[in-house]
Amino acid sequence: MYNNVGKKIMVLAQILGWVGLIAGIITWIVLLINDEKLGGWLSLVGGVLSFVFSWFMYGFGQLVQDVHEGKMNAPIGSNGEKKTEQNVPQTVVSDELPDL
Repeated sequence: MYNNVGKKIMVLAQILGWVGLIAGIITWIVLLINDEKLGGWLSLVGGVLSFVFSWFMYGFGQLVQDVHEGKMNAPIGSNGEKKTEQNVPQTVVSDELPDL
């Protein structure tokens, strides 16, 4: 249930965005047929806003997935510290000032 949460959030965002947009369009058509112009336009705007705000939810799901993948791919040592490359020269920082 709680595995791959980022992907599930993204799928839910897509479903809610499309359902909201389609429901807004259908409600808009029904209300315009019944001469409820203000309610019709408000329902259309609500459907479009539902679709637009689903992008933020999708982005959040993508962020969750990226953070999880980054955490899973990070090199971790046995003591919980990040491993460093053995062949990379280490820079030594000296506190001494150079002679002028």
